[in-house]
Amino acid sequence: MQQVAAFSLGENTELRLLTDSNLSQVELYYGGELQELVGTTNTLFVTDDKGRIVLDTVHLGDSLATQYIVPTYDRSSTYGAEVWYVVYPYCSNDPDGPWNLVKLPTDRPSIEDVARYIK
Repeated sequence: MQQVAAFSLGENTELRLLTDSNLSQVELYYGGELQELVGTTNTLFVTDDKGRIVLDTVHLGDSLATQYIVPTYDRSSTYGAEVWYVVYPYCSNDPDGPWNLVKLPTDRPSIEDVARYIK
C-alpha cells in the first residue's frame, strides 16, 4: 500500500489515505497511533482536475468542529456507484478529537446519509 495523501485534522489527529490501485484505505491516527482503518476494494479516491485527492468538508448538526467526507468511486460501476467515508469528532465540542471514521453503507451516498451518522 502506498500513502497518497495525509491531512492534519487537529493537533493530535491525522487522516492518511492509501492505495494499491485496487484498494482505497482510509486510516485515522490519534497521538501518532493508528486508531481506526477501513477500506474497500475496486475503488479509487476521487480527484480534482489537477489530480489531487478530494477531501470534502461539511458542518452538520450542532458540532463546532468541521466534519470530512472522503469520497471514492467504484472502478467498475456502470451507474456511478461511490463509497464515502465520514470523519468527525466523537465529541461535538472537542474538535481535536478523538475522531470517528465510518464507511457509509450505500452505493449512492448523499449529504442526508452523512447527517445520519454525525451526532
